[in-house]
Amino acid sequence: MSQGVNASTGQAKVLAVRLPLQGKTLLLPYSMVAEVASLSLRTQDGAFLGSVEWRGVRIPVFSLERACGQNLDIIAGRVRLAVIYGLTDPTKRPYYALVLAGMPHTESIMPTQLTTPEETGAEDACALLGLPALLGDEIVFMPNIQDLEAWMDSVEMLA
Repeated sequence: MSQGVNASTGQAKVLAVRLPLQGKTLLLPYSMVAEVASLSLRTQDGAFLGSVEWRGVRIPVFSLERACGQNLDIIAGRVRLAVIYGLTDPTKRPYYALVLAGMPHTESIMPTQLTTPEETGAEDACALLGLPALLGDEIVFMPNIQDLEAWMDSVEMLA
């Protein structure tokens, strides 16, 4: 992971990626994202969208928008996915994918660039999205990965 230190403040820069969802943006460390891929997906109802073949491995695909109660149409065919490294139990789920609504944006940020927004616009956001923060002029959400992956476990068992 590419990190640098700001000589004037002594703070480490972190390489992060903004993952666009419908109307919201997730912020993750770049090191968590294995790849952004355009893969074929069959549509189905619910937040767990089944699995896709990626680099010879079947990985589960999720829609956080649907998990948060948004009525989101996902058209069958090629969709843009962020393939994420599984952290909680990599032997069980080494990777998973999140459906994206646009192109991710990678940037180096310093922790001081993240502030608590006065108005988050997150009153309707669900807990899976995590904590809201203001980065520049955009509200971003930083999910608790352990909570997110625990939710994925429960959703996959129901499918």
